[in-house]
Amino acid sequence: SSSLYSKTIKIDSQKQFNYASSLFSSGDFQEAISEYKRFIFFFKDDPRIKQAMYRIGMAYYNMKNFRMAAQSFMILSDKFKDDDLIPDDFITLAWFRTSECYFFLNAKEQAVNHLENMITLTENQKIIDEARYRIGWIFMNTGQWDKAAASFSKISKQRQNKYKLKILEEELEKAGKIPSKNPDIAGLLAVIPGLGHLYCERYQDAAISFVLNGALIASAWLSFDNNNPALGGLLSLIEIGFYSGNIYGAVSSAHKYNLNQQAIFIDKIRKKVKVRLSAIPEKKALFLSFHYNF
Repeated sequence: SSSLYSKTIKIDSQKQFNYASSLFSSGDFQEAISEYKRFIFFFKDDPRIKQAMYRIGMAYYNMKNFRMAAQSFMILSDKFKDDDLIPDDFITLAWFRTSECYFFLNAKEQAVNHLENMITLTENQKIIDEARYRIGWIFMNTGQWDKAAASFSKISKQRQNKYKLKILEEELEKAGKIPSKNPDIAGLLAVIPGLGHLYCERYQDAAISFVLNGALIASAWLSFDNNNPALGGLLSLIEIGFYSGNIYGAVSSAHKYNLNQQAIFIDKIRKKVKVRLSAIPEKKALFLSFHYNF
């Protein structure tokens, strides 16, 4: 006779948590998510549940899957919604991270609202000041200088030096001097091909627009003059497209010029106050990435 034996695999909470954490630390975020979820499923009463849930959100965050990250952080916040917001608590961190995710998802108004809700839910002044500081920077990144200054001004006096508010206040007063181009003027000047781009200091684009549109207009004129209306009509239709593109491009260039000048202005402030900014390649724009300690 033969006997069949089966081995029972016992999952140890410490080993499971350590394994998930090692995957997270090595950058294998997708596997880390699975192992943290396994930990949460088997050890529901473990005191590290909050940390595991937070790490799941951070794994998505590090993979730049901000939608799933926000969802994960909110699951953590909702699960322990009756717990107080206190410094060093993973719920506090989850709240801040959720706002960052909204920011990266270009839902900046929602990012601000989330932080304002946070302020109403806690009496801890450190958290309130941090939230107001973050709100100020969100407004900075959207060019709402007055709102940014108003948010910074609400930070308590004992932390004004920490956040270098004096420097921020001085720099924000210079916001009105940021160089800018008027999109309407750029569009009007573009009636003469290339002139709108020249106004926006895009000299190469101005030369290309002038030469290309000029060549098409001249070719169409010569075609009609040489009794070739079919070719002249075709060239005229092509030129209408290029001419319209020239105007649209000039207006767009003015907007790009203004955004670029704002980014330069913000970057100078960032360097002075040592706030770290990170760039999301797909957007090709500066975004705020907060690093804070309570």
